[in-house]
Parts: sequence; C-alpha cells; structure tokens
Amino acid sequence: MALVFVFILLSLGIGLSQASSAPKSVTLRWLRLGDLIALCLVSMSLIWAFWMPREQAEVTTSPPTAAQIALLAGFIAHLLTVQMGRRVGQRVISIATCTLAMILFGVALHTDSQLGHWFGLTPPLSVGAVIVRVLALMLSGWLLGGFIMTMLLGHAYLTAGGEMTQAPFLRHHRILLAVMVVRLIQACAVGLYPWWQAVSGHLEEPAVTWQILLVINRFLVGLLVPIGLTVMSHQCARIRANQSATGILYVSGILILIGELTALSLTTGTGRVF
Repeated sequence: MALVFVFILLSLGIGLSQASSAPKSVTLRWLRLGDLIALCLVSMSLIWAFWMPREQAEVTTSPPTAAQIALLAGFIAHLLTVQMGRRVGQRVISIATCTLAMILFGVALHTDSQLGHWFGLTPPLSVGAVIVRVLALMLSGWLLGGFIMTMLLGHAYLTAGGEMTQAPFLRHHRILLAVMVVRLIQACAVGLYPWWQAVSGHLEEPAVTWQILLVINRFLVGLLVPIGLTVMSHQCARIRANQSATGILYVSGILILIGELTALSLTTGTGRVF
C-alpha cells in the first residue's frame, strides 16, 4: 500500500511542479517528459491497487481510485495541451488536476476508515484533521515530485540551447526551499510538538526509543540536510554549474524520499502528522 501512495504523491508533485513553473520560461519537452513520467506512475499505482488482494486494499473500490483516475485523465489532457503548444492552457490544466486530486483524496480519507488509519485518523473524524493531512500530503508530494522535475530541468539545459535562461532553474530551487521550510514548520507544529507532549514521561520504553530514532531520521535526514544541500545546489545554479546542481539535487531527492517514508510510518504509528 505504501508503494501506491508514493506513486500517487510523486505524480501529484510532478503536476504541482508544472503548475508552479513559469509557462513561457521552460521548454515544452520538459513539460512533456513530466507528463510521461506521471502517467507511468499513476498507471502503476492503479495496476498495483487493483492487483492487491481485496482484504488488503479497499482502495480498489474507494475514492482514492477516483483521485488516481483524476490524475490519469488530467495528465493525458495536459500532455495533449502541451503537444499543441498551449503554454498557458497547460498550466490551468495542471492546477485543476492537482486541486481535484487533493479534494478526492480528502474525501477518501474522510470516508474510508482503512485509508484514514494509514494517515493517523481515528473516529470520530473531524474536517480539520482531514484538511491537515491533505495539506501535508500536498507538501510531501510537492517535494517528491518537485525534486524529480527540478533535476530534469537541470538536464534540460543540455539540449535547450538558447531556449532557457537560468531563471526557471533558480525559480524551482527557491520553490523547493520554500516548500521544505513550510513542511518543516508543519511537521514540528502538528507532529513533533504534540508527540513529544505525549511521550515525554515514557522515554525509557523501547517503543518510544524506536520512535525517537525515527523522528531524528525524519527531521535530520528528511528535511534539514536536504535544505542545506538545496542551498548548495542553488549556489551552483547561480554560477551556471547546472550539472553539479543536478547531482546535488539527486542526493537531496533520495533523502527526501527516505524522510517522507519515515514520516508516513510515524504518522501511521503515532497518529501525528509528521
């Protein structure tokens, strides 16, 4: 099930990266490549969900499938729009696709108890708790897909010629840094702080000790180190060392993936949104 979520979040993040890009500053080839990757990811998530045994994955008949189908249809429409060269139109489609997918995922969390459990939701459910988790998922997906798309943008300079300036590459670095800072604040406010309040009197328990190690991994490996590395990558991009910047982003993206998987594990185990 975790693999299905990762595929969904990656595709959502690709869409958010496309939506946040300056339409006239990036190449159509970069947008097209993002669509093809996202379509593969969403298709694999649908295949995986339908192949899983019914008792292990109610996702096959619940609203998450609607979110996956919305992403699939949205990326197909986006790809067709990119093929026609409609730069502004493709951005509108990206925004609409991601918004609809997040709404459908929120509905799924509110109506599917098994899915809600994965994200630390326990009855009775409140709309506020669902919204917090949807926003956390949006930030998580933005980081996962955003690092992939920014790396691909760095590689795009090899074939772009004079089509692109450094502006879009620097723009996406700044977006990633902003999203990581917001994700850090969110994880501390609704994850770390309430969790610490609950376990501060039970630190000697083995289960809590293991959670502490996961929390350290989540924040140090999954956020703080990637923030530092992305700052380094941004400095490389400023001096047009795009290949060095792309290599650093590759390492950062792997650390982000480790951090977000750890966050999902902590959220499932503690009920806090890390």
